[in-house]
Amino acid sequence: MSYRTGSEFALYIYEAYKDEDAVAFHKTTPHYKTCVAKLESLMTGPRKKRPVQWLIAVRRIYQFYLQLG
Repeated sequence: MSYRTGSEFALYIYEAYKDEDAVAFHKTTPHYKTCVAKLESLMTGPRKKRPVQWLIAVRRIYQFYLQLG
């Protein structure tokens, strides 16, 4: 999802991971490193990361339904 207001442009990327180990592993992959390098050359400021806690709740609900079979 992205939006533009006047001359400003923002890009939001939502990602979901199983756990912190999965996040750490993702950051070691070539595609992650390539993407970060290319995005940094386009940015006017630092990247901002904000964990979205509702993803944790959604994952727990999904796991609960999987257990129901």
